[in-house]
Amino acid sequence: MPSTPGPSTQPCAADQVRLLLRRLAPVAALGHCTVCTQPCPDFARRSREFCSTWCRSRAQTLRGKGLLPGGPDLLLPRPRRQRLDLPDGAEVVDLTVRSSG
Repeated sequence: MPSTPGPSTQPCAADQVRLLLRRLAPVAALGHCTVCTQPCPDFARRSREFCSTWCRSRAQTLRGKGLLPGGPDLLLPRPRRQRLDLPDGAEVVDLTVRSSG
């Protein structure tokens, strides 16, 4: 009878998705922008990491969301908090937000 792997030996589905996304993520070649992977303009003094100021500012946002190297490992959204059940006898009447005015 074959044994099934236990929870400690079986990788979590979220970990499998993170690994797959890392494998599929484009890698910018040397001399290419790390955000859009286009070739950076050639400068004699030093190589550039980004092709434009827009890509430089976008990199901060992408790093913060875990979509570029150097940021947190947030490739998947965190699970939502479980909603509380309504008390017995409670009834939802309307979910429309109304403002007075």
